[in-house]
Amino acid sequence: MNQAAFEQTWLSTFAPQVTAAQREACYLSQYLWHLFSYRLLPEGRFLEGEAARAAYDAADKEGAFVICLWNGDGESAPLPARLHRAKALERRPESYVVGRDWRWTYVSTHENGHCGPYFLLRDREG
Repeated sequence: MNQAAFEQTWLSTFAPQVTAAQREACYLSQYLWHLFSYRLLPEGRFLEGEAARAAYDAADKEGAFVICLWNGDGESAPLPARLHRAKALERRPESYVVGRDWRWTYVSTHENGHCGPYFLLRDREG
């Protein structure tokens, strides 16, 4: 999946309630993770920092994939075993990991320690 298709699917899956105006005001076109840092999701809807790392480490990674959006030409790929731990992803800024069937996502930002990482489990209805 190329970057444009990924971004569209990621936003419609994990933030369908966020309007186009909100997306523009929070610069989601620059960094999708602004969804979290600008608090566009309800309180308690996602985890950040150590809680996000722990949730990622515990998540079922079978069928997961990763895409790096750092340089603007990302392509998704199956998640390699070496990236199954949050610590390993800290060396890959702007990496988005998505679980099988888009049930969860983990985001490692270039500002880890200040913003992120983030973990979001999709609502059962969503």
